[in-house]
Parts: sequence; structure tokens; C-alpha cells
Amino acid sequence: MKKKKFRKECKNCGNIFRAMNVKKIHCSKKCQKAFWYKKNHVPSKKVKKTCPICKKKFRTEHRNKKYCSVKCQKIQTGNRSKRYEYSCKHCLETFKTANPSAFFCSRECFNLHRESSFGGVRGKCPVCKNEYQKKNSLQVVCSKKCRKAWKKSNPLIETLRCVNCKKTFQRQKKTKIYKNVFCSQECSRKYRSSESREIRKCLLCGKKFSQRIKIGQRYCSKICALGAMGRTESKPHLKILRILKNLRIWHKSEHPYFNYSLDCFLGKDIAIEVMGGYFHVDPRTYPEPININQKTAIKRDRKRNNKLKKSGLHILYIWEDDIENHLEMCEKLILKFKERNGILSNYHSMNYHLMGRSMVLNKEILIPRFEL
Repeated sequence: MKKKKFRKECKNCGNIFRAMNVKKIHCSKKCQKAFWYKKNHVPSKKVKKTCPICKKKFRTEHRNKKYCSVKCQKIQTGNRSKRYEYSCKHCLETFKTANPSAFFCSRECFNLHRESSFGGVRGKCPVCKNEYQKKNSLQVVCSKKCRKAWKKSNPLIETLRCVNCKKTFQRQKKTKIYKNVFCSQECSRKYRSSESREIRKCLLCGKKFSQRIKIGQRYCSKICALGAMGRTESKPHLKILRILKNLRIWHKSEHPYFNYSLDCFLGKDIAIEVMGGYFHVDPRTYPEPININQKTAIKRDRKRNNKLKKSGLHILYIWEDDIENHLEMCEKLILKFKERNGILSNYHSMNYHLMGRSMVLNKEILIPRFEL
């Protein structure tokens, strides 16, 4: 009997294809990757490179790839037919190899050189009582078979009782203290599945999830745990959160994005960052960095800014001096930023001022250190 094929439509490219599996969504692996990148707002991993032979520019997902095609790769492998002459470190004879970093002519010379460098120390095996050449100063037994027998006869082995099946078994003594001891993985799985569970509520997102009573997990996922751990809401940050509440704009404080956390996330590709004057080096008060802490902060901010821009995120930077002295201007700037869906002529609050009730861009535009 022939298996039935189902007619389906690809979620990424929209082409119609036939599949044996009902749950299949994509026509190929490329479409599957592209759909995942779009869904999770991750930038494509394609890198620009130049071929060293034909000097043609090409884009690849593989970062270790050097050549644009198989022809160029074959030309390069043909050039590797060169032979280099070296003298062996052990026997001092000349030999030819394609490897540019070779020291020994054969494996035997390598082993003999290692033995001579160690000093040629010989030991006696405690199990079979035969003499052998030591590879290291810590070696005690001559082979793997003798090692197994030596471990059984060694007094460091202890007898324990399994918590699940209550059978006695032996294992090597360990310095750490283990509460639950099992003779096999099956026993550990059975014991953990039989433990009583309870339904808990995530402290960050409020979702309900089941967890064992013994484990004190408070968050439903790693993303929520990261978001909770990175909660550093300063006084200027709290002032902007109040403005967003008064304007009735949906927001999420300390939202995890890649390996970073955004101060105020306002939805699709829009966010607000609160910038402190000292820690982020405000050019109005600090024309040059004072100490090492400010220099490291500039490098960190530059790396973060480049990564977030590549992902297609629009960020409005509101500085601490403007929050304390020009709060009305900050409020109008946030409204304009939200109405235009994150498209502005400049994304720094230091470059704006109020002219009556309207907001105007300054003639002299300042650029912070991390964007230079």
C-alpha cells in the first residue's frame, strides 16, 4: 500500500508542496530557518566575504567558508601540492611534508621523543605486576583492564542503597554530599516522576505552570528569570514609566531582548532607553571620558547599539539631564515617537528643545560617544 501524500502550502514562501507528514509546515530547511528568524526578530546570519582566488564578493551563512565555489576550492587544493623540507627533532633526518608546521618524521619518533623528554621512567602495575613505560607522573596502571580491576579492589569504593528500588550497589567515593542516590537513570526518572507537583504562578508574566514541590522555581522560563534578575529601575526610569501610564501607552519594563534587557518596550520594533549622564557619558557634561569605567561603558554601549540596530529595532534615547530639567519636552517626544511608529530625524533627547508648545530640532546636533 502506498502512503498518502498531503497537499500543503509553505508558511514562508507560499509555494504548494506534497508531504507525508500532516504536521509539516515548510517546503525546505531554508524556509524553516527564514521563518524562525522572522518570528523571533533575529537578524539573518549571512556574512559578506570575498573569495581569495577570483576576488568575487558573496554572502554565506557559514562563517568558516572561504571560497565562493567548488572550482576555486579545487584551485587552492592544487596549490597545496608544495612540499616543505624539515629535519626531525628526534632522529635529525631530513623529510618532506605538505604540513608547514611539522616537527617529527613519523609517529615512532614522536613517541620516542616523548618518552625521552619524560625521563624514561618505568613503573610496576599493582594488578598484573608487569613493568610498563609511564606516560605521565600520575599514571598508576598499565591498561584499561587493569584500571577496572584496580578500582574494584581500591578502598575508595563505597556501598550505598538506592532510594527508589532499595537495592545495594557500589560506586566510587565522592567528596560531594548527594541527597538522592540512585543505582541507575531509570530509578531516578521513576522517583522524580512520582514526586508530588503543584501549580505555581510566574512572578514576572503571571502564567501558571506545574513544578515539583522540592524545587523552588518561581519563573515559568529562562526569559522571565533573566527579566526579573536584571530589574534596575532608577529614579529617571520611574519618571518615564509614570509618563507612559498617564499617556496610556502599552509598555513593558526591563523586557528581555537577545542577551540584553530593554528599559521600556513599546511593541513591534520600538523601545525607549533611559541614559544616565555619568554611566553613559553625556557629551554636554563630559566632553571626554574621565576614567576607565566610562571608557569600558562606551565600548559596551557601542556593541549593544550595533546589535540592536541590525535587528531592526528603533530606540529613543532619553537622557537624565532632560528628564530632570525638561520633562514636558520628553513627554512630547515620546508621543511623537509612538505616533510615527519609531521614525524620527534624531533619536536623542539632547538634540531637541521646546519653542512655545511645538518641539524643534537644535541647529548644533550632538553625537554621543558610543555612536562615533
